[in-house]
Amino acid sequence: MNLIFPQLKTKIQLALEKYNNILLLLVFFTIPLFPKLNTVLIIVWCISSVIIFKRNQFYRIIQTREIILFFIFYFFLVVGVIYSTNISEGLLKLETQISLIVFPIFLGSRENINKKFSTKILYSFSFGCIIAGLICFVIATYKFLVTEELYIINAFGSKQNIYFYNNFSEVLDIHPSYLSICFSIASLFILNQFLFKKEVKYKKTHLFLFLFLIIINLMLASKAGILSFTLIYIGYLLLILKKSSKKKVIRLFFIPIIIFTIFFCFNSTLSGRFTQGISSLEDVVLNDKKINDPVGIRYHLWETSFYASKENFFFGTGTGNVRTILYEECIKRNFFSDCEMMRGMNSHNQYLNILIANGIVGLILFILILFYLFKKAIKKDKTIFLIFLLLFVINMFFESLLQREKGIILFMSFTSLLIANSLDLKSEKKKL
Repeated sequence: MNLIFPQLKTKIQLALEKYNNILLLLVFFTIPLFPKLNTVLIIVWCISSVIIFKRNQFYRIIQTREIILFFIFYFFLVVGVIYSTNISEGLLKLETQISLIVFPIFLGSRENINKKFSTKILYSFSFGCIIAGLICFVIATYKFLVTEELYIINAFGSKQNIYFYNNFSEVLDIHPSYLSICFSIASLFILNQFLFKKEVKYKKTHLFLFLFLIIINLMLASKAGILSFTLIYIGYLLLILKKSSKKKVIRLFFIPIIIFTIFFCFNSTLSGRFTQGISSLEDVVLNDKKINDPVGIRYHLWETSFYASKENFFFGTGTGNVRTILYEECIKRNFFSDCEMMRGMNSHNQYLNILIANGIVGLILFILILFYLFKKAIKKDKTIFLIFLLLFVINMFFESLLQREKGIILFMSFTSLLIANSLDLKSEKKKL
């Protein structure tokens, strides 16, 4: 009997760990898909993670610098609620950003996230992106067949193609900026597997999926998303010059350029977003005009955020006060009518958003977290995670990505996976 119970306990533990791993794969698979489904899966995964939580994980949590920094950052957000005038908004932000502690605890401290399982997770995420792209394309085609209309008029009075931007991604209830980051990660992961993993089967399929993901990314028409992908893609090709043949690299350089040129020349929605963006930027920066389009509003949000951050530069105005402070600061400096478009908006810049809410202390802490994550990705030679961090760092200049649940889940799931995948278990066992 003494032998039976330990064996039974071990079998149950292994079964629970297996189901937990399946749930984790499903969590990553649904990140680029429907947010509500993803949230439900995260809750179920967390419950199963509590059941299989081991004492070793507690030691890893208190010994891992990045996890501790995430905890401290979340603590700053909690403290920021105390001196917020809008307590309800602050509490809502704490709920939205609970992933700052959930993913590091249950994923960042895991010991069995080896290279093989990490690859499975990244494939699961990439397949989720492919399914998301197919859903968007099928629904857009269905709308066209039913309405026989290719264009609709957006909130700013301009025509938009139903196969592009918000119209294309609205079925998933995810903003194009977030989806663009997902598709950029997935496409570069698929390309990396195609180039350097000899054991990978179906090489041509990988290449086809890479091109498919690039096309879907262009159809999302996120200016920041396309810009960040382009910069990182060029950097990636320069990085692999030593490892791969020059002919292959040159081909990979020109293929996306040809695709982008075709889209830019023959689709007015994509070309219009970029040309309008450049024109608006010129008007607001050089001519100091008030432009009520996405670029103009974003520029004035940044300008207003800069002045608003001076109200309490060191510790910020409070976790729940950003939108209120921005609107009040806008009223001080502009006409009431100029501020109506900015009512209820955040900074559209994650760094400025943190500066207003939690001051320079909170911003320095956040930059410190990014620094150590970059250091870990470079030291452990984690190319895909380095790409992910670069994508986020660039896009956070144009969007407050961590203010929405979808953004914080995407950020924390990948950073926690990086932490878990980089744990030095041999040295850890010596310490224990």
